[in-house]
Amino acid sequence: LSGFASKDWLLVLSIYGLAAATARSGVLFRVGLFLIRRLPPALHWQTVTLLATGLLLTPLVPSSTGRASLTAPLSLAVAEALRLPERGRASALLGLGTWVGSGPLMFMFLNGSGTCLLAWGLLPEASRARFTWVMWLIGANSSTSTYGIHGVPGSLIVYKTSMSLSICSPA
Repeated sequence: LSGFASKDWLLVLSIYGLAAATARSGVLFRVGLFLIRRLPPALHWQTVTLLATGLLLTPLVPSSTGRASLTAPLSLAVAEALRLPERGRASALLGLGTWVGSGPLMFMFLNGSGTCLLAWGLLPEASRARFTWVMWLIGANSSTSTYGIHGVPGSLIVYKTSMSLSICSPA
């Protein structure tokens, strides 16, 4: 039971608490409206922005579940603000962009997940000394580029929509 008193456990618990409070406060809906108003009225811009949000959170939140719990409500707020139908192609595209930014691209940063840190820890001491945070980023660039080049445009093609986007009026 001593693990529940560790700083790591308290950090994860506080991340989930902040995510829940943020999701219920309406702040994410306002952030979603802000993103929609600032970006061109095309669904792929919102999708790429949600993906980039997950990537930007990766070095700050070392848990893919924590990142997803922060970005998923934002994705839902954007879909709600755009009045997208539930379970439609456009909503799926936003969700997929959010998921890709929060999860599969976690290997881009050394501290992106426990798996990356485990892989780094399994390296010999000499290799570990050479693989700093920046060198890991450079080393993961080829995998990230490959996944980004094939995954993101592929999902844009698969979930291609021809709907015009409009922002809902504030209540």
